[in-house]
Amino acid sequence: MSSDQKYLHSGTGAVGRPAGCVDSDHPQQKLYTVIQVFAVGRDDKSTMKQLITGYTTTVEKSAACPHDVVSSSR
Repeated sequence: MSSDQKYLHSGTGAVGRPAGCVDSDHPQQKLYTVIQVFAVGRDDKSTMKQLITGYTTTVEKSAACPHDVVSSSR
């Protein structure tokens, strides 16, 4: 787990939580990024860390990560 608790990774998989992704229609739901490697003999924790960090950052900047303002009436 990363020190900011935003990423969890191993040699064959990783999970990230994009910052600021808020959908006003579903304010209680969280968006996560997930990567898993199924290739035999492929196990590289450092590479998985780089991959999930880059992928999550890209998602944060994309349309997949809505930055809606959540109404206080919900």
